[in-house]
Amino acid sequence: LKKVRIFFHFLFFFTKMFFFFHNSGIDTITLSQFKEIASKYRIPPEGVSAILKFFHDMGTIVYIDDASSSVRDLVILNPQW
Repeated sequence: LKKVRIFFHFLFFFTKMFFFFHNSGIDTITLSQFKEIASKYRIPPEGVSAILKFFHDMGTIVYIDDASSSVRDLVILNPQW
């Protein structure tokens, strides 16, 4: 039951964020800002990296999860930016 709840929170978060990404006019946010938004939608901290990877794989955002990268703390909401 807990996994089902997390899935629905994820689905709701995905829907809200998808429209936010495309309608906000904001090109980038920090990783901290993304985590803060995710927590408002009850996404647990350990689920944030999976969501970022999912959005990245779908081409919705650009996020480079590499500790040696200088852009690791940046989430690009507009891939055409």
